[in-house]
Order: sequence, then C-alpha cells, then structure tokens
Amino acid sequence: MPRGLNAMEAQQGNCTAVVHQDVQVEAVVTVTPQVRIGRGLQVECVGPLRCRRGAPPRACPPSPCSFTVQQQLRLRIPIQFGAKTNVAHGGSVCRIPELEDCGTNADF
Repeated sequence: MPRGLNAMEAQQGNCTAVVHQDVQVEAVVTVTPQVRIGRGLQVECVGPLRCRRGAPPRACPPSPCSFTVQQQLRLRIPIQFGAKTNVAHGGSVCRIPELEDCGTNADF
C-alpha cells in the first residue's frame, strides 16, 4: 500500500490489503458463595440408649452413682449450597497489526 493512503483508498486501488489483528480480551468473574441452613433441623435417636458398652438399658445403676449414658444421633441438617456470579468487562489488549503482502507493487 503506498504511504499516506488509508485502508479505504487501498481497497479501491489495484490491491486489497488484509489486516490481521490479534486481540486479547478478558472478563472479570466474581463468584460469591452462598450457603444457607434451612429450616427444620431434626435430631433422631438411632439405636438403644446404653449405659455401658454391651449392657442392656435396665442394667443402669440407680443414683447417686455416676455413670455414662451414650446415644447415637442422626442429624438432618438441610443446607443449600449455591453461588452468585457476576461477569464484567475487564479490558482488551491489542497487538501490532500484521499486514498481508498484496503483491510486488506493495509499498510497506
């Protein structure tokens, strides 16, 4: 393309110039985790009440003796997991454009 001609003038001449431009673009992604504990927390007893390992419940000593009571529990905890996302334009980076050679008459 002769010096001083703009891209439109080059296309109207004998040669069509093709310009390649690499562009690097980016976006900013923000993730905000969301955790909510739902209503209706439930506790359920699972299995028999035990005074000692292997002892049946009727073998529990009367007070004032000290003893340990064990009970296995099953908890039902409704938890909701999610995420809120927000995407915003982060910017663009252009590199130096590359011109395709349009023949021997090109003047770059």
